[in-house]
Amino acid sequence: MQSKILLTEQSIVYGEIPSILKDKLDLDRIKTDIIKNYALNNFQSKDIFNYHKDYIEISDDQHMTWILDYIRDHWRVEYGRTPVLTQRAGLIQNKGHTINTHHHIDEFDLWNSPDISCIYTLEAGQEPSEIVFEYTKGREKHARYRIPMLENRFIIFNSDLAHYLTPNKNEDAIVNLSFQFQLL
Repeated sequence: MQSKILLTEQSIVYGEIPSILKDKLDLDRIKTDIIKNYALNNFQSKDIFNYHKDYIEISDDQHMTWILDYIRDHWRVEYGRTPVLTQRAGLIQNKGHTINTHHHIDEFDLWNSPDISCIYTLEAGQEPSEIVFEYTKGREKHARYRIPMLENRFIIFNSDLAHYLTPNKNEDAIVNLSFQFQLL
């Protein structure tokens, strides 16, 4: 008899918030908050070498809580573990702007690093940007997987997955929410 032991598991889960909930959400209110904080330079870091330089502080909002509740409940039912929010932010990509390769693990504080991350697209434009994941697959050291970032799509992935957002080809900005969770 042989035994198999899974050493690591990396995954990407994506879907959309159902229309019954989406129709109740005031996404314009959330976008306005992100744009306001962008204009006020309320970024999570001023350090140009820190990926948080692209992440915008955002306010608590009932409509965002409903998005988080959906993601949490969906994950708990599907995968048996409860995501607990550790970080939230907004992302704005103006024309030609990209979000450089990064992951959400703090190498100096692994215990408090998130387990999973989520990006939720509020506004995608005519030509959506893509999120590109970089990973190692056995001998294949530079594997890539890309997913278009469509309006109302959430993409949940392991926080240790290196990823970047391709440049915005639209005249108007692309607006996203970013969440990070620890799993209980």
